[in-house]
Amino acid sequence: MKIRMRRWFRVYLSWALVGFGSIGALVIWLDTSMLTSARTFPFWSWPGWLSLALLTIGLASLAMRRRHLSLLASVIVVILLAFLVTSLAWVFIGFALYGEWTTALPTSETTRADATRLVLTITAGIGAAVALVVAYRRQGDLEEGRFLERLATAARQIGDREPIVQFSGIYALVALADEPTATGARQFARSQQCVNVLCAYLRLPYAPATQESFVDEIVHKQTWVNARGQTEETRTYRTRPSDKEVRSTILRIIGEHLQPYASSSWSNLSFDFRGAEFDGGDFGRAVFNGALTDFSGGHFSGGTVDFSHARFAGGVVDFSGARFSGGTVSFSHARFAGGVVDFSGAHFSHGTVKFDNAQFSRGEVRFDWAKFAGSDVTFMGASFSGSAVSFLFSEFTGGSVSFWVSRFTRGTIDLGSTWFSGGTVDFHDARFSGSTVTFQLSHFQGADVVFAKATLSRGTVDFTNARFAGGRVDFDGFDGTAPGELIFRDPKSWDVPPIVPWGLTAPRWVRPTSWPPVIPSEAQE
Repeated sequence: MKIRMRRWFRVYLSWALVGFGSIGALVIWLDTSMLTSARTFPFWSWPGWLSLALLTIGLASLAMRRRHLSLLASVIVVILLAFLVTSLAWVFIGFALYGEWTTALPTSETTRADATRLVLTITAGIGAAVALVVAYRRQGDLEEGRFLERLATAARQIGDREPIVQFSGIYALVALADEPTATGARQFARSQQCVNVLCAYLRLPYAPATQESFVDEIVHKQTWVNARGQTEETRTYRTRPSDKEVRSTILRIIGEHLQPYASSSWSNLSFDFRGAEFDGGDFGRAVFNGALTDFSGGHFSGGTVDFSHARFAGGVVDFSGARFSGGTVSFSHARFAGGVVDFSGAHFSHGTVKFDNAQFSRGEVRFDWAKFAGSDVTFMGASFSGSAVSFLFSEFTGGSVSFWVSRFTRGTIDLGSTWFSGGTVDFHDARFSGSTVTFQLSHFQGADVVFAKATLSRGTVDFTNARFAGGRVDFDGFDGTAPGELIFRDPKSWDVPPIVPWGLTAPRWVRPTSWPPVIPSEAQE
């Protein structure tokens, strides 16, 4: 919606420039006081040049966006451009005749006849230009019609029940997306349409467990008794025994087109995988530069989905509401450099999700409201050097989340208002040297949260207003130096204190230095 509004704003602004420039040029041209005072070209005055500049900029902008204009608007633009060129040519003719910039008509009959022929020639040229515009638009419409017809044919083939026909449709769509039938924005739009059809197939209902057999029809009958007597309902489900192979082929082709050195790259396109079922897929070393890559509501249920060494540079990568219930999803060595990566509301119940050695250098990574209930999620060796990573209101009730040997040098890691009631969250040997890591208002009641042998040299690790009511929060071997700060101010609960390597007096990089910290309610008493 915002992109469409910006596009129309630019179109209206271009028309406004054309209007103001045309009116200004016409008024100055008809100013008889300027024309009769001298034969010099009136546009040497700054209002005249300003009008010409506005007119030229507006026409150039509209000409570049001609595919968004109607046929009538395109003809008007061509006519105005022709008149602009004709006016400038007329001035140069005057300079060639008189040796000065002028718009005065020639006095010689021969020269006037030549000028008349020139005017007629220019008029014919304008007519030819209009005819060319009309023919160009007609040819464009014909090409668009042929493209849509081929797109519809390939889409019907993908929806066929015969596997061979489906594969033919897939490769027909790929050829259509890669075929250079247009240029610029039009080619981009056509490639996007083809990719949208491929993604739409992946969003269709899919049950991986039924794909091992060759059963293509399941009949389900249900009988119940109500006030009208006995009612029987029969439902027939048609499965696609070859669906797994078809889906794997689509994912493989998409992955190949996202490689850095792909002959025809789809990296700038958007991908809509909302609610899709994934039991495998190779996006290793893929480059995602599009406005949106959407996995929201997707289900990762088995196999391996590989994003290792992938690069996410700008745009939005959306895993919000996704479910990770089996298999392995790997983001190892991936680079997140700008844009937004959103895991808000994701549910990690089984399987493994790896962010090992990933680099988070800019942008935002969100795990807000996520639930970690059984999966192994690892950030081992990950680097956080400028991004904002948020786990607000998340729940850790099982499984493990590991930040072993991770480096936090800039940016923020927000685990505020998070509930730790089970599983393990491990910051063993992590390095905090410039970022802000906050656990404010978090609740520790059953999980093991380990900071063993971690070091703090700059930045802040903040547990202000946290509740230590159960589980184990272990700082054994934790080492820090100023100006870094480890903060435990105003805890809400201190029933099960964290394990710390100091006694009644904390080091000077710990706040407060008097240990243990005072609970606000006890201080009032």
